[in-house]
Amino acid sequence: MEIKASMGRYTVYASEYLKLDSDVLSGGGTDETEIIQSILDKAPEWGSLHLIMDGAALIRGIEVHSNTTIECINSSCGFFLKAGSDDAVIKNHDISETEIKNVNITLKGGTYNQNCLNQGMTPPTEKQLPKGLGCSEMLTCMRFFGVRNLVMDGVTICDQKRYALLMGNWENVYMNNINIPLPHIVKATNQDGLHFHGPGQNLRLKNIYGRGGDDFIAINTDEGDNVSSIRDVLIDGVILHDGAHQAIRLLCRDKGVLENVTIKNVMGSVRCCGFYINPWFNFEHPEAKGGLFKNIYIENVRLKQADNLFERIQPFIFCLGGNIRNITIKDVCAESDSDEFRLLTVREGGGYLSHVYEGMTPTHIEELTVDGVYVTDGGLGNAKEHLFEIEGNALDLADVFAK
Repeated sequence: MEIKASMGRYTVYASEYLKLDSDVLSGGGTDETEIIQSILDKAPEWGSLHLIMDGAALIRGIEVHSNTTIECINSSCGFFLKAGSDDAVIKNHDISETEIKNVNITLKGGTYNQNCLNQGMTPPTEKQLPKGLGCSEMLTCMRFFGVRNLVMDGVTICDQKRYALLMGNWENVYMNNINIPLPHIVKATNQDGLHFHGPGQNLRLKNIYGRGGDDFIAINTDEGDNVSSIRDVLIDGVILHDGAHQAIRLLCRDKGVLENVTIKNVMGSVRCCGFYINPWFNFEHPEAKGGLFKNIYIENVRLKQADNLFERIQPFIFCLGGNIRNITIKDVCAESDSDEFRLLTVREGGGYLSHVYEGMTPTHIEELTVDGVYVTDGGLGNAKEHLFEIEGNALDLADVFAK
């Protein structure tokens, strides 16, 4: 089939070549993977490609090249992953953990549905990319490694099997009005939302809403390769819907640095916790002493916690651990009906209190500022023994400023 532009030099309307007889919520229809991919493969030949999805397509997974825009005319248009595909709905063509190989990728509107109830936990070995990297074995809805200038606007990422999106080795990423509804939570599958590995710089997430079966947003700097860093992150506007497990994780566990992070306007409900700022995995790597958190600023948080899922972790809004140069937490309103609830817990770098690992991953915080806090139990009258807690015996807390 010869692919020609529908208008201009590189704009193609999908309906000119595809049946588009699927549904972004229920699937079905004709497998149109090969035709869609042949359209997307025109980008290197033409220099640019603008694919307009004016319907819904059943696919087994697609790859995008540099200088590609996929625009869906509304949220009923887009892609539904065929049962048993065990692949990402979309990924960049030239995945790399060491080089930027793809540039200028834009996704506008539409729904990308991974059909989580009908996929396996991991992609086949040949599709576990980058090779040998942490989380490569995770079946993610979107996978981008080695990309500069990625823009997503008005996109719905639906029913991810593991992560809604996994990125690593990126620069200049801008996401706005992203909906992650997750209609089907599958137990013990880590259905994260947006998940970022380093190296990375210049990330803006604005108006992200929905729920996740684990971390809704995770900035996990050196989780992939144990050395990479992330800097210059702005998260502005996060709404957690009922059933969301956790809100935001910041992780720096080994040799990386996570710096210049601003998070503001976070609201909604969580079942377990709000912010996990902790190396977490350090007890599995005793040779590592944790990376460095630097210049972290969090403001205007409105979260309700209820129905905690995890016996080993008490519910909280903030948990701090590891090596933190400076962090400011300002203007927080929290509600919980749990007697075990903590507004802020400082603990060792293992992620949860365990006497087996005590002393292995000490925490050092140079400067912690907490300014403006309101906590309620929803009028139930449950006593809160202490909302601030320091756990373990290996804590070095230099300066605390509380208002």
